[in-house]
Amino acid sequence: MKKVLLAFVALIALQSYGQTPKNVVIPTNAGELKRLCKSYQLIALQVELHKEMAHGDVVSASGCLNFIVGALSTILVMDVGYFPEMKLQVAKEKEAMPFQKMVKPFMDYIASHPAEEKDPAVTVLVLALIDEKILAPKHWTEK
Repeated sequence: MKKVLLAFVALIALQSYGQTPKNVVIPTNAGELKRLCKSYQLIALQVELHKEMAHGDVVSASGCLNFIVGALSTILVMDVGYFPEMKLQVAKEKEAMPFQKMVKPFMDYIASHPAEEKDPAVTVLVLALIDEKILAPKHWTEK
């Protein structure tokens, strides 16, 4: 599983390698991630309707998924250091975890909690995924 995940991240990194720096967007807060993920939702709809897509929307949509992949990949393999008892894991390890399905819980959460748009993007992403029962603190599942 880890090898497949690393290969997927490597492929995304290679795809992004040729982009000019002006196209690279790293969201620092949840509002910026929300903007990128709105582009992802637009692209998903355009694909479904077989419509043409604007290059800027594709880049933004990639930024949304790249951020989610990177954040989750890091979170799931790291030891938090200060609070190792709060290490996170996928709540339903036996089920597939397509990263595309992580966008909707984030968008739903940020729509319900607009005051958190100024909070760090990764923090709000984790809260959204815990709220949706996709991620769970490891100590909650071990008991």
